[in-house]
Amino acid sequence: MDRKLFLFYGLVGWPIATLLHRLVGQVYFRADVPLILALLWIGMTLFMIVITVGVFRWKALSRSERYEAVVLFCAPAMALDALVVEFYELLFPNMPAAAGNSYGAWILITYATCLLCAFLPVRQDAPDPQARV
Repeated sequence: MDRKLFLFYGLVGWPIATLLHRLVGQVYFRADVPLILALLWIGMTLFMIVITVGVFRWKALSRSERYEAVVLFCAPAMALDALVVEFYELLFPNMPAAAGNSYGAWILITYATCLLCAFLPVRQDAPDPQARV
């Protein structure tokens, strides 16, 4: 398993996502519009399942490798997001202060989704009929 790859994905994905929220977060982190928040939660949960499981399959990770990969991917970004939540109003002046709770909760569910994907069953691909035994 390429540990640096998963650490890289986490460390590169974090500033991109944070910058996206900084630029347009006021559009979708709307505490006054629960439907938008619900769609954001559902959409991001499904997106993270597809991406995380897809990367696990792409890299053909075993169960134990999945655990390590997801920690390498999530842990550094989670630590950085703890600072983001602490300084939410300073970092996101474009979003109302009331959206800070929703933002923090959304981050937690996103990381929890990634972490739980490591526990999903490992799909065993059918053997290649052309392969020689």
